[in-house]
Amino acid sequence: MRVACAWRWIVVVALAVASVTVGQVVLPGDTGEAAPRASIYLEDSPAAQELVEEAARLRRENRIPDAVAIYQQIIEQYPHKLMTRGGSRYYDTARWVQQELASDRDLTATYRRMYEATAERELVQAAEAADEAAALEAIVERYLLCTSGLEAGLRLAGLYVAQGNLSDAGAVLDELASYPDLAQQAARYHMLQAAVRLFAGQSGRFNEHRATLEQLGATEKLTQIDRWAATLRRPEGYASQEGILELPEADIPESLGQPLWSLDTRPPTTQVENVSRANIRSSQRMPFPILPVLDGSVLYLNNTRQVIAMDRISHRVLWQYDGGADGDPAMQQIRRQMFSPSDVRSVLLNEGRLYAVVGQTPEMFGMWQRAIGTSLLVCLNPTDGSVLWQT
Repeated sequence: MRVACAWRWIVVVALAVASVTVGQVVLPGDTGEAAPRASIYLEDSPAAQELVEEAARLRRENRIPDAVAIYQQIIEQYPHKLMTRGGSRYYDTARWVQQELASDRDLTATYRRMYEATAERELVQAAEAADEAAALEAIVERYLLCTSGLEAGLRLAGLYVAQGNLSDAGAVLDELASYPDLAQQAARYHMLQAAVRLFAGQSGRFNEHRATLEQLGATEKLTQIDRWAATLRRPEGYASQEGILELPEADIPESLGQPLWSLDTRPPTTQVENVSRANIRSSQRMPFPILPVLDGSVLYLNNTRQVIAMDRISHRVLWQYDGGADGDPAMQQIRRQMFSPSDVRSVLLNEGRLYAVVGQTPEMFGMWQRAIGTSLLVCLNPTDGSVLWQT
């Protein structure tokens, strides 16, 4: 699904980029006061930052066409980059540039004189394009402040409504809400908004836009909207999205950040021959590196002597593998062994079977003795823990 125009607020996680910075993101409508802070990785662009500074300098020198040309260069070359405008706050580059252009009448007027003809030409070509939606999206991204940019946005929203793509239609219309001259297309805009909210089952927003159409005196559009509302039939079992928008405020637990449950994953201790009690007590305090594996609601653990399956919500033990019969010489040896933090353990779940290694590799315990490592590779039924084979 193509997401139109909400695109600009997606923060790109920088896994392999040339410039990666840690900072704070400013979203639309954020005043910067009492904003929650979190360290995240951002894909920023120092080059775009430098161009913004250059455009601002040209504007101060009243070289408006040169400043507009650089702003347009930023929109086209850095549409999804972030930049800082002082401190550690980051802004969507293209969005910031459009707001800067829209906030200055001279910049806006010059921008339209320079790019309206191009946007209009591309709008004509979009009607004949193989992928009209993609062509319209490109116009909205590059020339939103032009009159043809607004027209492209309204056409794109209407196309999405016709396709039943209500989420993208709503995203486009919400992006157009701050367009400087939206009043010229107000009736058309609010009709599209009303249609999206009607078909999406959002009665509250539908009524808001319908009321605006009444205030505008858009009788023909009101008639069409009311006709759609009267003939709309929801499929059986349909659940309105309105409830999602009106959920009650959630109660935050007082122990926020505290674990819901915990489990001591150290293996059971047994007497070890020829090893001092002090060393035994020391090994009991060692943290054992255990890598749990989650499959649905079941959590599998291997603590070097046992394999445990438990419910991840209630932490109720579903089954536990302890190594089979007590008379097994290998298991008797494993139970007498001590374990250290070097024994990192987990399990492997594959094609309905659970594999685990229990036991220990040879290890030197201080100056007392070298343990003779004994281990088993076991294959278990993940449902009940029954042994399929072990070696």
